[in-house]
Amino acid sequence: MSVQVARHAGFCMGVRRAVLEAMKAADTEKDIATIGELVHNPEVIRKLSEIGIHAVTSPSEVPGRTVVIRSHGVGPDVYRELDTLGLKTIDLTCPYVQKLHTIVARYSETGRTVILVGSADHPEVVGTLGWCKGRFYTVHDLAQAEALPEMDEALAASQTTVPHEEWEAILPVLRRKVRQLTAEDTICTATVLRQKEARTLAASVDAMLVVGGLDSSNTRRLYETCKSICPRTLLVERAADIPPGFADIHSESIGITAGASTPDWSLKEVVTRMTDK
Repeated sequence: MSVQVARHAGFCMGVRRAVLEAMKAADTEKDIATIGELVHNPEVIRKLSEIGIHAVTSPSEVPGRTVVIRSHGVGPDVYRELDTLGLKTIDLTCPYVQKLHTIVARYSETGRTVILVGSADHPEVVGTLGWCKGRFYTVHDLAQAEALPEMDEALAASQTTVPHEEWEAILPVLRRKVRQLTAEDTICTATVLRQKEARTLAASVDAMLVVGGLDSSNTRRLYETCKSICPRTLLVERAADIPPGFADIHSESIGITAGASTPDWSLKEVVTRMTDK
């Protein structure tokens, strides 16, 4: 049995930076809080908790004096609250997300409308919409895009982890709905590479393993992409989640990929389980 591992799998640049910098801060700071979970991966959250880094839902709940802003970013109201409370802030917002915030803020400065392609309840989307100074809409699929009212002008941008094919599918509908549409492709490079590799790999193997947190949006989308191509695709958080005999049933080749919030040790653990057969 051959095992193929996607080249671009596991921590993306933004998540790796956030985790490493937060751990570094824990060497000198006590009771560090993150606004929301630093990453959507239970294995990482457990390790962070062991060194005194815990998630809170708002700045008012911070137990100490140091706050980490995760890679998903936050809206300006959170920055204002942190400043009012006099809390030390370590801003680890992903550069791609910061770019998205800047684009949205500048375009909507005069009150113009923003259409954001993504999941309305995702923390990155919630934070980004906080930078809108005018009307905004969120669009998750073609049906929601078709339900939009007609507009004279608007900006179309996307959550950085939206699969590129979804953005490309929705964009023509937005062009019909908006007379003067300014489209900004704000999907990050890591997302594009992972999705592209996942499609290629899933098409060339008998079975796929996607490694990552069950609550991770980008990992879930990787799983859905692979599943649509390779029916025998499984989403696991760790090696222990792989069912006995998974690799023994009609599998001459297995592909493995991992979400951008998946730590190296979880990916290696799964690879080791499969290659030790």
